[in-house]
Amino acid sequence: MLPIQDIDLVFKGRYDCLNLEFIQDLVHQSIEIRSNSSPNMLITDYMRILKVLNKEQYVDLVFDKSNIVVDEFLMPNVFVNLTKDGNNVELLFFISIKNLEDIDQFFLKLRVWSLEFMSNTGFLKFVCYMDNFEDEGFVFDSNS
Repeated sequence: MLPIQDIDLVFKGRYDCLNLEFIQDLVHQSIEIRSNSSPNMLITDYMRILKVLNKEQYVDLVFDKSNIVVDEFLMPNVFVNLTKDGNNVELLFFISIKNLEDIDQFFLKLRVWSLEFMSNTGFLKFVCYMDNFEDEGFVFDSNS
């Protein structure tokens, strides 16, 4: 088995059921925010993001270089992608884990963090897998 260097943590839910306050943290933790769905749109703050999400059927936002702390583990330079398609929402965290020393402990804490995040935000489920190995690289999900 190849060593895991990057993982994807994906949350899925319904827009009408989400508590969107987590976006405030993403805004504050990101160096850059951009829209893939409307490249010319200037998105710089939480209120503007809420307006776009409420108005548009399809939104694809990128929060680049976010720093996220899971217990004592700092995950620097996390790529976050938020996609809304109608009422379906997907939140992807692309996380590099190649420099972590205790990967097993990190995965345990990340799963606990993911369960809490899901509960606090209203997402319906999540899955974590090795990047580019969605079918063969399962790590954990909201049911395991």
